[in-house]
Amino acid sequence: MMASVRRPDYRYQYLFENAFDAILIFEPESEVVLDANTQACKLYGFERNELVGTSLKQLTKDVAQGEALIQDLLHKGPVCAFESHQYRKDGQELILTINLSLIDFNGTPAILSIIRDISDRKHAEDALDKSEANLQTIFENTDIGFVLMSDTFHIKSFNMPASLFFFRKQEKTLQKEAQIFHFYPSERIAGLRLMLRAVLEGKVMTYERNLYRSEKEEYWYAIKFTPVFNRNQVVSGVVMMIENITERKQYEIALQRSLKEISDYKFALDQSAIVSITNPSGVITYVNKNFCKISQFSESELLGASHNIVNSAYHSRAFFREMWRTISSGNIWKGEIKNKAKDGSYYWVDNTIVPFLDTLG
Repeated sequence: MMASVRRPDYRYQYLFENAFDAILIFEPESEVVLDANTQACKLYGFERNELVGTSLKQLTKDVAQGEALIQDLLHKGPVCAFESHQYRKDGQELILTINLSLIDFNGTPAILSIIRDISDRKHAEDALDKSEANLQTIFENTDIGFVLMSDTFHIKSFNMPASLFFFRKQEKTLQKEAQIFHFYPSERIAGLRLMLRAVLEGKVMTYERNLYRSEKEEYWYAIKFTPVFNRNQVVSGVVMMIENITERKQYEIALQRSLKEISDYKFALDQSAIVSITNPSGVITYVNKNFCKISQFSESELLGASHNIVNSAYHSRAFFREMWRTISSGNIWKGEIKNKAKDGSYYWVDNTIVPFLDTLG
């Protein structure tokens, strides 16, 4: 019955739980969390059973921004690397960069959110305007590439991670006083000019870029251009930040592939089997069309009910106690059960029940 839906998801579960980034899966309209990995629980300061079922609207500073981005996702496609201010359970404010994509989760549309805490990086950005000493410290002790430019886009300063990025990109070494355009391929200069003009107007511009060192060696970077304001609040320069996000992208791509495989397995299962899912209390949380057809109950009648709704009273209490004892022990139960349909007719089903186990077993 229910467990076969997730039998092929071991790889997904491994990627989900061992990702470097926090990952949430949530319902688009209510933004209620449907699943959360360990990193997400740590980031928000919740236990998993607390975070699952919580609406992200309760944790988001700008709810309207989040709702608008979800609409963009639903109508235009994946939303990449936007910033959001959210709150931990203890009230601490977080600054996050988030990627959103639409997935199929247990037969319903859901949103996959891959989250990275950039609070430290944002504080680092704020520190850039404070003093040259602080700037030098950041330059020398961060993995993030920094390039400081004038308002004419001439390079004033850069650090080693930035130099490495451009060497991988064009096999060129950054030089002070040269314009940044010199270090971009000719086909990308027009797009870069448009971005930098927007930065001079006070806007923050971001994009993600993949580079190949060889056919088998791919790197991913998040690029961000931020305006630098002088005391008169006039843009006097540009900060380019380059963050290596290769590990995150590899996990994101692998996770998407795994979710696609799970969706395919589930589709095949729904076409050939009667499937239901219950929570640990035995309350039905999912049924497929085959279950509704044979039982003659609608989905709305079944969801929230227990399997007593199709109990034929044919089997003894001892029969069901033994079944639950097997499942509660983490073991698979197989057997034939006589059920009763809505119209009072009876039907037999050959059941396989597999318990879903959390990380503690």
